[in-house]
Amino acid sequence: MTNHSPTARRIAKTILNGFDAYFADYQNITLGAKARFETASWQAAHQANKERIDLYKTKVNQVLKLVHSVTSKDTSQLDLWRDARATYAQLIASHSNYEIAETFFNSVFCSQFKHANIHDSNIFVKPSRPRKTSRCGITVSISAIAGAPAWKT
Repeated sequence: MTNHSPTARRIAKTILNGFDAYFADYQNITLGAKARFETASWQAAHQANKERIDLYKTKVNQVLKLVHSVTSKDTSQLDLWRDARATYAQLIASHSNYEIAETFFNSVFCSQFKHANIHDSNIFVKPSRPRKTSRCGITVSISAIAGAPAWKT
């Protein structure tokens, strides 16, 4: 793993911990969906949907407050966030929900910067790792950087 500043690592880890907590809470709300459907508890289903939507906003705001609390550095400095993004990309490299984790990072960043400074060096405009699809025994690796598929059989 490339060495990044300890501050960037704390920020990245704080955001990842927040994402993992969000996702666990989301799944816990979702676990009751079958029972709500089977019992025709439509009000409860509506409430669960509202909770899931509100949960995301709440967690993003909580995580941004935590980010401010884990460092004495000025969190409005883009260099710090670029370093945190690079560290975060390494932390989620083998994460099963890396694409959703990227989106969560983006939401925290956008909450900090009021949707300004949108660039792939600051947030995940492009996926942090290439996507692979398989059709008819051929694996296509789509590189976000080159934009051209690499064919393998």
